[in-house]
Amino acid sequence: MVPHDPGSYKPPPPPRRSLFREELGRLRAMYEHADRLARTAETAADRTLAEDLRREAEASFWAASAELGDLLLLMLRHAIEHRRDTVRAYLMLVLGDDFQELGDAIALAEGRR
Repeated sequence: MVPHDPGSYKPPPPPRRSLFREELGRLRAMYEHADRLARTAETAADRTLAEDLRREAEASFWAASAELGDLLLLMLRHAIEHRRDTVRAYLMLVLGDDFQELGDAIALAEGRR
């Protein structure tokens, strides 16, 4: 047996910051920036400046919303890969009535009902 060498101990690396949390923080910052622009536009005395700020805020909200949508799609893709049955159950819960109506309409069109 080899004696323990105290100099060979390496502490575990520090915990890595979550990439998901970083992304959420980035999205939060985007929304906060858009909100600040919108609030500034509401109080701007110059109408041209106010309109420019309002448009910039609108574009910033749209960009943040698009980024959030992309993140949701990524999460959904992972959920489908790892929790397919759960995703299916939630979709059926949300869309079940729509599918039933579609099925009834197809059956009616085919003369089955």
